[in-house]
Amino acid sequence: MNDHDATRFVTDYFAALFVTRDLSALDQYMHPDYVDDDIGDDDIDHIEAGKGFLQDLFRRHPSINVSVKRAVIHDDVITAYLEWTTTQDGKPTVHIRGVASLVMESGRIKRRHTFVYDNDFALLPPG
Repeated sequence: MNDHDATRFVTDYFAALFVTRDLSALDQYMHPDYVDDDIGDDDIDHIEAGKGFLQDLFRRHPSINVSVKRAVIHDDVITAYLEWTTTQDGKPTVHIRGVASLVMESGRIKRRHTFVYDNDFALLPPG
């Protein structure tokens, strides 16, 4: 995989989730042993936890979207530069900028960690 392929992979992944709202994409894109560093709890199914998180996120923020600004790959790690936006009155607003590190195995995401460096938007529900 080269940088172009990595960008296409990450763009297709986020489009499946945030444009078509297809949560089954997690089953397709995630390795069966997937671990989400942002979840942290080793005793739960990280794919199912991701589906629950996204269902709640889409319910609370129906226009949320993610755009891939750039992605590069080194060895089996894709680094993707992302922006999370919402749209109101046809106008998108960037709320979050961050970097996702995606460790790949057999063409699927085995481990993910996101570092947010610009955030004016609470993704997690209160409490």
